[in-house]
Amino acid sequence: MSAWKTIFDEFAPKRRAAGELSFQVFHVEDDRNDIALLMEWDDFDNAKAFLAGDELREAMGKAGVESEPVITFLNAGNSGKP
Repeated sequence: MSAWKTIFDEFAPKRRAAGELSFQVFHVEDDRNDIALLMEWDDFDNAKAFLAGDELREAMGKAGVESEPVITFLNAGNSGKP
């Protein structure tokens, strides 16, 4: 398992306590460390507060995050399968 994933998994209780409802991890085909996370939160303000927190920055440092993450907040639209 990648070092970042170990820290990510250990941080799960804190994410859930802050309002995370679910997550999905995506990675580049040939680089499992180049990732995108899609997270669902109970409340927009809870997500913003958590993602701006020092505790998260510290965990990201331990996980070996090398660059500033790009964070985009999205509202759910239609979904389905063909």
